[in-house]
Amino acid sequence: MPIFIICLTAILALIGASLSLNMDSRAALQLQRTTDEAALSGATAFIASNKLKVEDRLQDAKDQALRAAEQNAAYKLSDFDVLAASDDAFKQSIKMAVEVEFQSVNAAAGLTGRNANIDMRRRAVAEAVRGFPLCILTLGETGRGVRLLTSGQLTAENCIIWSNSKDRESISLINGKLVARGICTAGRVKGENRASPKPETGCTQIPDPLAGFSVAVPQTCDHTNFKFRRKRSYTLKPGVYCGGIDAWDMKDVSFEPGIYVIRDGPLSLNAKSPIEIDGVTFLLDGKLSGIAINGDGGVKMRAPVKGETAGIAIAQIVPRTEDIKRAYIQGKLDLQGLLYLPSYHMTIRQGGGGRTKSPYIQMVVDRINLYGNVELNIDFDPTKTELPVVIQPERTARLIE
Repeated sequence: MPIFIICLTAILALIGASLSLNMDSRAALQLQRTTDEAALSGATAFIASNKLKVEDRLQDAKDQALRAAEQNAAYKLSDFDVLAASDDAFKQSIKMAVEVEFQSVNAAAGLTGRNANIDMRRRAVAEAVRGFPLCILTLGETGRGVRLLTSGQLTAENCIIWSNSKDRESISLINGKLVARGICTAGRVKGENRASPKPETGCTQIPDPLAGFSVAVPQTCDHTNFKFRRKRSYTLKPGVYCGGIDAWDMKDVSFEPGIYVIRDGPLSLNAKSPIEIDGVTFLLDGKLSGIAINGDGGVKMRAPVKGETAGIAIAQIVPRTEDIKRAYIQGKLDLQGLLYLPSYHMTIRQGGGGRTKSPYIQMVVDRINLYGNVELNIDFDPTKTELPVVIQPERTARLIE
């Protein structure tokens, strides 16, 4: 009997040790998964936070990592460490390390007569990048990408102005003032004392974020060579305008909401009163031609809120060409939406003063020039508009260790 008891005790000890090892191994695997989830959850919270300061976003990340770790009562967050954090003109980013501790208490190990409490810790490192929105991108690799003349001012709060030109005057501030969340150029800057913050130079050129953009449009024409002059007033309807739209010296011109396809011709509008265009997208198709919009008293343009062109005010739907065209807007510009004109030199000229503040403007052009006393203020805040942001900033959260 004593021998049997001794043997049984030894067998039970082996079984207990095996069960203990198996349970602790499974716990270790689960612990690593919990640690990974906590770190990634924290990094995602850093991106999703609506707070502006990096330290406030970091606190949100820590709080979320803690909640994720505590969802399983067997675990507790034992350490949260920020390996790196940056807040520069173009993005906020963090690398965060999370350590989660597991206190193993399993009854099977108690049969072995040894201490069954095994402290286990696991570590995971996540990276989060929250880029700021792009407001103005000039794609031309030569010449002046961004140019301000006379007393104009271009302000782009909470967003970025970027010039791909490698020219020594890639950004040329002869007069006026340029203010943005960040300013970057592949070339150099003339008049950098007129910019805030100080522009970064020698930046990497950004590829066209909407390269290949296209919308299926009818091939038949609803109107051909649509022209009118000196009429009292006129209301245009959506459709395909082959040969373009050429309307000058109008007392009043208005547009019904929808998509206007401008094919093989210009978009020319000249009115003696303010021009208001709401819920409209102009798509430039076929052989590109000039754009001229002149509103005495201002130009108010708002893109559609819904549909396949939501957020887009004017866009070319043909590939960028070497044959650069000109787009000219005269009057106080009140724009909400995207201008996607990679084959155009954009000129905005304003007379008579006035200040425009828009919650959402994005422009992708070959070059942009501001003349006169233009005060174009982009207060980039999507919460103040129903329009979707077409060119989304970088938002990434990933495990790196």
